[in-house]
Amino acid sequence: GTHHWWMQRVTGMALIPLTAFFLYNLEHLIHPNYDYIVGSFLAHPGVTLAMAAFIVCAYYHAYLGIQVIIEDYVHGHGRKLFMLVANKFFFGALGLT
Repeated sequence: GTHHWWMQRVTGMALIPLTAFFLYNLEHLIHPNYDYIVGSFLAHPGVTLAMAAFIVCAYYHAYLGIQVIIEDYVHGHGRKLFMLVANKFFFGALGLT
């Protein structure tokens, strides 16, 4: 319980500057030229690292939040277990894509 609570807070705090960075650079990501996005913008290691950290933190934070919702509001042991496993697989697959 305590680890889960701390991870939710840590990822939430990490997402504050990472989301600001993402929103500030959003105009570069919606550029119609794919070569510009990959070749110029994402070619910088700092930008790539910040974007990867944003994605990982956002997915993990969302996974933890949905897990809490399932634990609090889904009733029935079998249904709750199924939803928790489905949550894990869903965010795992989404993160891999």
